[in-house]
Amino acid sequence: MKLNDIINKSCVIGLSYFDGDDQLLKQSMLAGNVTATDEENGITVALITKDIVESPPVFILPSSLAPWFNAP
Repeated sequence: MKLNDIINKSCVIGLSYFDGDDQLLKQSMLAGNVTATDEENGITVALITKDIVESPPVFILPSSLAPWFNAP
């Protein structure tokens, strides 16, 4: 898989927040569509929101595809 292969793909992002003692503080999930990819600037995801908005919020991920996989 290459960066350009994921443009216009849907994705689910799982986030885990830990404190300094590695204790889990919070977990959340986001969903969206990949709108742009760039080796330096990362992967831009337009987030899906409950409300229909003209400019959805974006979430930028590192450009590494190591954690990415196709859902079964």
